[in-house]
Amino acid sequence: MPATTNWIHDLEVNGWAVVKDAVPESRADAYAAEALEWLEKFPLGFKRDDPTTWDRAHLPDNWKNGVYN
Repeated sequence: MPATTNWIHDLEVNGWAVVKDAVPESRADAYAAEALEWLEKFPLGFKRDDPTTWDRAHLPDNWKNGVYN
């Protein structure tokens, strides 16, 4: 199987896939910063620089396996 189609196989088999270099690193960093800023806006005490706040008590109630929608 050509390398360019491996991700399709992984998606079909696993339900997820890693597509290397699909998003430039600088853009991924910006997305991560935006998500952390969004989480810090909730009045729950989450702070990106304080790992003691990276728990359910400091995140919105709809937190499930680290995914928000």
